[in-house]
Amino acid sequence: MIRSAFGYVPWARILATGTFGALALGAVFALARPDLMMVEQVVFDGQSRATVAELRHLMDLRNGTAPWEVDADALARAVERHPWVRSATVELRWPSELRVSVDERQAVALLRDGDDLLYVDDLGVPFLRAAGGDLDLVHLTGMGSELDELHPDLAPRAIRDALWLAGTLDREGLVARDRVSEVVFSRTSGFLVLTDRARLAFGPADLPAQVERLSVLVHQGLSLEEPRYVDLAPASVAIVRRLDTDIVLPTPAPQGG
Repeated sequence: MIRSAFGYVPWARILATGTFGALALGAVFALARPDLMMVEQVVFDGQSRATVAELRHLMDLRNGTAPWEVDADALARAVERHPWVRSATVELRWPSELRVSVDERQAVALLRDGDDLLYVDDLGVPFLRAAGGDLDLVHLTGMGSELDELHPDLAPRAIRDALWLAGTLDREGLVARDRVSEVVFSRTSGFLVLTDRARLAFGPADLPAQVERLSVLVHQGLSLEEPRYVDLAPASVAIVRRLDTDIVLPTPAPQGG
């Protein structure tokens, strides 16, 4: 508190008076010189595949826009119309700067849909026709619009399962993701994972159990660095085919439970 001729004055009152005075001064300045109160700078962060020019075009922010004319939510929704943008927020930093924070999609696979290749994000959502320089991503086949004709939930489920399968094989140290070239889906037989050396067949049901069985086999000596076809769909055996030789291996029980 500050002592005056009239007694003590609370700090809160002093601060409130100062804040009100600053706002009043700003209002007077805005009324006197409105030409000087405008958005002068738009700063973007988080974008990579979406260019600043593309995002500025979508925002359609007129030159000379005053800060009180800014609709941050509407501008964010405009930015989100860009196919690479998953979500966006717009913040006005008074009086002259807009900051646009972008959360971009991450392309993790390519979906073969008829004659088109579409980017698929990490949530399993196809969102844009792929460019020629990104063809080294995992290709997903048999999961396009042909499944939509059977049931609208079938293709999204197959895509999510395929991404889970490729990601789990990588995380478990069984097959590095950059070695997986394609995952093929069939409604009757399940998934076929194509790597640079091996072909791994998984039935459509209980994928975690099949990955666990593959992990046990690998830890007991099965090499996926050699040309092999491994069928994990049968419940009690794993069928391993190397070159022209067929070998049927009993499925060992996982250790420790």
